[in-house]
Amino acid sequence: MGHLSIEEIHRVAGLAKLKLTDSEAAALHGDLEAILGHIDTLQSVDLDGIEPMSSPLEHTNRVRPDEPAAALEQSTLLDLAPATEGAFVSVPRVLEGDGG
Repeated sequence: MGHLSIEEIHRVAGLAKLKLTDSEAAALHGDLEAILGHIDTLQSVDLDGIEPMSSPLEHTNRVRPDEPAAALEQSTLLDLAPATEGAFVSVPRVLEGDGG
C-alpha cells in the first residue's frame, strides 16, 4: 500500500465530517499508516477452506415463552418515566422543523 498524503488524510477526515488542522493530520499520519499496514497483513492471509463465521465463540439463543401479562397502569408508567407532560411521557426532540 502506498503512503498516505496529508491531503488524503484531510479528504478522509472531511468524509467523516471532521475538521483537522495540518498539525493534527500530521499527528494522525503514523497511526493511519499503521492501521493500513495491519489491513494489508490481514488481506495477505490465506483463507482457502476456512468457513466464515460471525463470532469465534459458540452462542446459544435463550428463548423464553412469550406469555401475555397485564399492562402497567397509566399512573405507574408515568411515575416510572423520567419526564412527563400531562398524561404523556416526554422525550427529547429528535427531528428538526415543525413536524408537519
